[in-house]
Amino acid sequence: VDYFQGFCDLMIPMTIVFMSSRIGFSWEDPESIERVRTVESNVWTNLEADLFWCMSRFITLERFIYSEPALREGEFVQHLECLTAMADEPLRAHLAATGIDFLFFAYRWYVCLLHRELPVRHVFRLWDVHLALAESTPRFHSHVCAAFLSLLEPKLKVVPEFEGCLKLLHNPPVAEWGKGDVRALVQRAVASVRRETEYFANLSVLLYLYMTFLAAMVRTLLTMAVLFHWYGRTKTGLLNRGKPS
Repeated sequence: VDYFQGFCDLMIPMTIVFMSSRIGFSWEDPESIERVRTVESNVWTNLEADLFWCMSRFITLERFIYSEPALREGEFVQHLECLTAMADEPLRAHLAATGIDFLFFAYRWYVCLLHRELPVRHVFRLWDVHLALAESTPRFHSHVCAAFLSLLEPKLKVVPEFEGCLKLLHNPPVAEWGKGDVRALVQRAVASVRRETEYFANLSVLLYLYMTFLAAMVRTLLTMAVLFHWYGRTKTGLLNRGKPS
């Protein structure tokens, strides 16, 4: 994985967490910010090692996003659009009608894992869920983005023009969000995972039934072909037998 613009944003929550555990730093306490200047160099060395490991692990877990083909071909954007259409086709149609391409906002949502959109206090909670589900649900962030978009849906649908929609998507009104809102976001993301799983399960059943029907039709046609061939040979034999020698 190469460097992509936005990786520095991923380091901020990680740095806050490790500084909190190592030197008692609090991003909400001005006094603790002053203490940072007195930290010894070996502490910074250990902190750097922790950050490197954590960043490497995070990128590995989120390889669906950070692999070069995914970023180059926009696979995650297509996935998000499909999830949105599956959950709320009128919202997808509204964005298309206003000229909003999912790439205009989804790239930043993915690469920065919504760090630029959500207050940092909520990023901790959201990323905890990411780490818990990353291996079992590799594309979980797509479902988080789809859930986040659905929460913005009431405000997006009353904005009829391109500029207003794009501004809302880049600067969503979430400054006053509380723990309940983040919980709702995670719950909607998990519901999106289930919805997609059920969709493909139903699709698999339909595909199986179709293939079973197709196989039965082929067997029936082959049987009919054999019967017609046998009937033709039998009829020809009877006619030849009835002819005078």
